[in-house]
Amino acid sequence: NSAKFDTCCADCLNKANVVNIAHGDGTVASYGHLDIVSVQVGQHVQTTDIIGYSGMSGCATGPHLHTMLMGDCPKGACQSKPLAYIEAGVPVTGQLVTSRNCP
Repeated sequence: NSAKFDTCCADCLNKANVVNIAHGDGTVASYGHLDIVSVQVGQHVQTTDIIGYSGMSGCATGPHLHTMLMGDCPKGACQSKPLAYIEAGVPVTGQLVTSRNCP
């Protein structure tokens, strides 16, 4: 039920494994619900580096990845900027996008 899920989220939302990557243009990409994080705080990463593996950490009902691109966020989180994916273009909220590099 919705109330039970909302209570879960209030308790465990901040327990999700998240990687935030700061870009040179001032934006920050955030990747959440990772089961395994493959990078360390302060590590410089390249486009092809594996940063982690999607999963169900935090408040999730199934394995997935939350991705957002934030601008100037002094509190650490703000509204995501629109993202375009090579495989899916710009998805709309709620659209399921499956990567072709998924096993």
